[in-house]
Amino acid sequence: MVRMSVRGDPNVGAWIAASEDHALVPPLLSRGDVETVEETLDVTVIVTTVAGSNLVGTMVAMNSNGALLPRNAEPEEIKALEREGIDVDTLPSKMNAVGNIVLTNDRGAIVHPELDTYAVETVEDVLGVRAEPMDVGGVKTPGSAGVATEKGALVHPAATQDELERIERVLGVPADVGTVNKGSPFIGSGLVANSEGALVGEETTGPELARIEDVLELI
Repeated sequence: MVRMSVRGDPNVGAWIAASEDHALVPPLLSRGDVETVEETLDVTVIVTTVAGSNLVGTMVAMNSNGALLPRNAEPEEIKALEREGIDVDTLPSKMNAVGNIVLTNDRGAIVHPELDTYAVETVEDVLGVRAEPMDVGGVKTPGSAGVATEKGALVHPAATQDELERIERVLGVPADVGTVNKGSPFIGSGLVANSEGALVGEETTGPELARIEDVLELI
């Protein structure tokens, strides 16, 4: 697990998206940071914008089965992912911060409770998992409220026991609560992780790091 920031911003999850096999990073990342992402997560790194934005982590939901982009994603951005063998489609919704509205791993997905049926079905088709709409700790954007890998899910500290049990059922991994960056409840904004490692905002404290290691089984 590595602490880092992007241009001084500890919200690394807003800038970077990752699955078990790939990570998407914006062009403004330094070469050293790209290498850190590659080595920490043991992934192939793809340098790209999404819908013209450098905030890649907020704009993309991805797992080992595919990647879901906003409907205003540019053709060359889609091609950049397809060249790496990633199945790509766009979400048929006015909500364009796809990374914020979908929390996923390779076993399931939790999505914004106001997504319509067709959009939920698109999530399921592209990511190859069952998707369930729900709040997480009172937050309608589950992708910003949590991070899930094949080993565990760390979510917003206000998540109830019933929500944790539901998350475990949908994602198929143990779930628990935590914070990042000195108490921020928005886990998805401050953490990027897969089964191999994690990138966490540089303001994250020792106790928070220990919690992340424990819940995501990174020890």
